[in-house]
Amino acid sequence: MLAEDPKRLFHRQAKRRYRARVRAGIAVALVEYDADAVDFLVRIGSLTDEEAQDRAKVAAALSATVKATVALYRKERGLA
Repeated sequence: MLAEDPKRLFHRQAKRRYRARVRAGIAVALVEYDADAVDFLVRIGSLTDEEAQDRAKVAAALSATVKATVALYRKERGLA
């Protein structure tokens, strides 16, 4: 059996991830942030100082913080 072209494999895997997000009702958005936002994430314990330099870690922390905020909002209002 021939090895799959890496470019084709990457695109097939990306499409699979995209379809999984669509089924789960999840969207992806490019988000701008500044040093104040990163400092806030470090202060609340969502990031360490070292992680603050890693864009993927910052993105994950922003996402987790938004999810937690929405969950708290819903809980406080009896929506969850």
